[in-house]
Amino acid sequence: MSQSTVTTPPAAVVSPPVGLAARGVNRAFTVKGKELVALQDVDLEIAKGEFVSIIGPSGCGKSTLLRIFADLLPVTSGTPVVDGVTPQLAREDRRLGVVFQSANLMPWRSVLRNVALPLEVMGRSKAGREKTAAELLKMVGLEGYEKHLPRQLSGGMQQRVAIARALSTDPKVLLMDEPFGALDEITRERLNQELMEIWARLNPTVLFITHSIPEAVYLSNRVVVMAARPGRVVEVVDVDLPQPRTPEMRDAPEFHAIEARIRHLLATGGH
Repeated sequence: MSQSTVTTPPAAVVSPPVGLAARGVNRAFTVKGKELVALQDVDLEIAKGEFVSIIGPSGCGKSTLLRIFADLLPVTSGTPVVDGVTPQLAREDRRLGVVFQSANLMPWRSVLRNVALPLEVMGRSKAGREKTAAELLKMVGLEGYEKHLPRQLSGGMQQRVAIARALSTDPKVLLMDEPFGALDEITRERLNQELMEIWARLNPTVLFITHSIPEAVYLSNRVVVMAARPGRVVEVVDVDLPQPRTPEMRDAPEFHAIEARIRHLLATGGH
């Protein structure tokens, strides 16, 4: 009597949860009667909790893609996904935090009240929102500045306030459009380090746009390199460097090798 052989099916491959995704995303504008393709067939997937930077020449569609994820621009075609839902649902559900190059603080409101503004809009109690805002200001190194007005702060300090405000609703996704681009190099590197510490503590999915190759390498798990006319993804470069990142890593041969790879891709457009 022959024995039957029982075979075990292979284990299913489980994909990591999606933090952000662009699936065949296209975006075109009409300028003076002519169609301008800002993004062409962009396919990108970012896992939850991942830190990904986008770098590319001006006009490659970096900010356009971020604004699509932020529900500030519609797509012409394709599907954007934010924390597993549409950008609109993510925004309405307060899953999104956005930081732009300009801090965009309300000049008549104190630092504390600027950070608490999203919670005020949500109807949180005054005591609750002020407590949360004070905790976030401490996290970004601005404890003691709660009553200051924005004009009394340096540019770097204003950006810290903007980051605290973006974090006030405990977002699952943080979108950052060149937040340190207007700052001097010393301030920029210090804020890079502070951002790494915030990300490690809160673990949001981060999409970070920059024109700085060293900044992209230092901050990211992966770097998306884009080319212009039309805006498209050239390559996604893995940044296989240990976490947590330290300033000394900027001098490591591995760091410079990744920089060189990205610089080559930018120069050649992936060709």
